[in-house]
Amino acid sequence: MEIVASSSDDERARRRALDDAGSALATLAANLMRISRGAGKPADVAVQAAEVVIIVREYEALTGHGVPVGAVSDALSVRPAYEWTMQFPDDERERIRATEQMIAGALQVAASRLVGQKTQERAGDDELYRGVSRLRELQEELRRQRQAATRAAKPKADKVSRRIQKK
Repeated sequence: MEIVASSSDDERARRRALDDAGSALATLAANLMRISRGAGKPADVAVQAAEVVIIVREYEALTGHGVPVGAVSDALSVRPAYEWTMQFPDDERERIRATEQMIAGALQVAASRLVGQKTQERAGDDELYRGVSRLRELQEELRRQRQAATRAAKPKADKVSRRIQKK
């Protein structure tokens, strides 16, 4: 029985260490992004980076291997969970996808500018503007639907008012 409890405690410690590593990475990345856009806390970068190193080393000591690549990707992902978007109607999910495309493009542009990759920057521009175009298309489609609904409702109101006037 002690082995099961010990194994369970070890697993909880590994999960906690992995969560801590993801949280530290996300905190550092968020601050770096904010600094890149003219905000953030530049003075905190060294402390946050050191914290990431310490937590990752603790994880490695605990598990005998590095932080899994998937955990790093998950910690730094800015995309909403697919399951979360499923609660919305199709048109709203399309709007979310267009917005996510703009965000991905903007991040690509920013990252490429930092390291002077013009080709990658142009690819990010393309993605950003494809998202903008898609969002405009969706907004125009919604505008047309609203106009059609207004036109469809208007004749009914006119008929009612004519009947009232006749009486």
